[in-house]
Amino acid sequence: MRKEIIKPAMIFAVLEIFLLLVFVLQNSAFALFCAAFFLFLSAASFGTAFAVKNKISAKAVLPPTAEKGREVTGKIVLENKSVFPVFRAICKISVKNNLTGEENRMNIALSAPPKGRTEGEFCLSSKFCGYVTAKIERVFLTDIFGIFPLGDKCQLTFGKCF
Repeated sequence: MRKEIIKPAMIFAVLEIFLLLVFVLQNSAFALFCAAFFLFLSAASFGTAFAVKNKISAKAVLPPTAEKGREVTGKIVLENKSVFPVFRAICKISVKNNLTGEENRMNIALSAPPKGRTEGEFCLSSKFCGYVTAKIERVFLTDIFGIFPLGDKCQLTFGKCF
């Protein structure tokens, strides 16, 4: 999860420092307003993530069968039961072939409207035959910039594929 936070945090910090330098050097009220607005926007979107925290559910959907060595497309369905939007949700997915022990992990970023649902796709494949399961390990809700993560213990279900 730290890898997904470092780049947006660096960009946000550089933007804020740049705006504050413009304010100090040019005495620009607009630059100060923009810096304050971005801080407020980040805090407000983190507040909505906190309000949505226990009101989402995530489900992994896989096709019932797949050929050996071929990629298949799985779906993540994120349902938001809150009146606030989910600006950014990062789903940590683990795909495992239970026969061989082969395991892949990936992160999918989604957003969901209020009282709505959204779908995201991911590709998976296995070199061998077997019983493949995709499990959503955790869902992290973040602010609009992706800087401040908030772990969520939402309802998680997983898909099965042969």
